[in-house]
Amino acid sequence: MKLAKIVLSVLVIAAFPAMGCGGDDDPGTTPDIDSGGGPDVDGMTGPPTVDESGDHYTYVASAINVPTTSAERETLGFDYNGDDQVDNQLGVLLTLADSFLGTQELVDTQVAVGSFILLADVQATSLETATGVGFQVFLGENAMPEPCPGGDTSDPTACGLHLQGDATFDVSADSPPNAQVVGQIVNGNLSAGPGDVSLSLNIVEGGAPLNLNLVQAQVSGTVSADGVMTGVLGGAITQESIDNDILPVVQMFMNDAFTADCNTDNADMTCECTSGSTGETLQAFDIDDSCDISVEDLKNSSLVMSGLKADLDLFDANGDPGQDGVNDSLSAGLGFTAVKGTFDVAQ
Repeated sequence: MKLAKIVLSVLVIAAFPAMGCGGDDDPGTTPDIDSGGGPDVDGMTGPPTVDESGDHYTYVASAINVPTTSAERETLGFDYNGDDQVDNQLGVLLTLADSFLGTQELVDTQVAVGSFILLADVQATSLETATGVGFQVFLGENAMPEPCPGGDTSDPTACGLHLQGDATFDVSADSPPNAQVVGQIVNGNLSAGPGDVSLSLNIVEGGAPLNLNLVQAQVSGTVSADGVMTGVLGGAITQESIDNDILPVVQMFMNDAFTADCNTDNADMTCECTSGSTGETLQAFDIDDSCDISVEDLKNSSLVMSGLKADLDLFDANGDPGQDGVNDSLSAGLGFTAVKGTFDVAQ
């Protein structure tokens, strides 16, 4: 298993369901979203709950754009805390990783071959102007047609057959039941959130699930019956979730690959790794030279923590919304394009 798949599969996919904010002309600008379900439309604030009389419009993400430059980090970021600064701390790690691991190529491959299928449902009374709009994400599976001809994933450029606007999907049994935010549509522009979303993602078959509790989750983009086009996704992950949910999963994957390529049983604790192997690369994360990559090693790794360091102060000392001068959450932002995809929302 390559280092990119160990580290970035977890970090990138962790960021996928986070729903972010940004206008069409300037996706780095956060609309004035209130806790009641969206900004004002003609002086009226949208309800905090979904208008159940709305129709369901279903989509599949055909492209996910991760930040690969500092400029993209700002374009795909947004201002969470109202300080007029773009927040996208996870983009720092993804930008660095892309320079030597090809983050965007990894994401493109995962989407094309169907190893990661992100479905979205927009429930609205109109795709032109509406309040009480629900935006919900699901994990998908069983794409028809198959993503790749004959199921052969060796050539990702030949795949993506399920991303042509005519495919059907099943909602995965592991899909979160409450990954929804509420907002509005104005002149075909969707903005929804903020809201809290809990997700549990199985990154590797048979592996431990990645549990995420996203706060301030939001979404913004254009909406049409044929697809949700050129939007921005984002969310915030608390430091507690980073420490307790993300890092242990990353540590497990990394340490498994490390021990597979390295002799970690030497009495003198000298790790001998196969030359050119993933384990040899991962040895740099064994900060305390214990022949074991621990969670503490990751916390002490400048490479990992430069992108996983909390940059937002969203909660007070009691854990309630507010500020206490201590950063407690990590900001993340991604771009996306979606096309029509058919699935049963009630699954």
